[in-house]
Amino acid sequence: MTVDFGDSEPEDSWHPDDPPRELLGNIARRVLLLRASLDAVATPRERLRFAQIGEDLEHVIDRLR
Repeated sequence: MTVDFGDSEPEDSWHPDDPPRELLGNIARRVLLLRASLDAVATPRERLRFAQIGEDLEHVIDRLR
């Protein structure tokens, strides 16, 4: 784990005062980055759970629009 996780990468930037849609988008990107890094070692069930989390986040973000 890095000390500067979060704002160290532009696509992973985070500020508590960001609008809710942006905050959810940041969380979705983090989940996708984590999923990509774990895909090689994740079990099929874990990959399915990651996919479902991504779908759920997309649904919530769409509802906010």
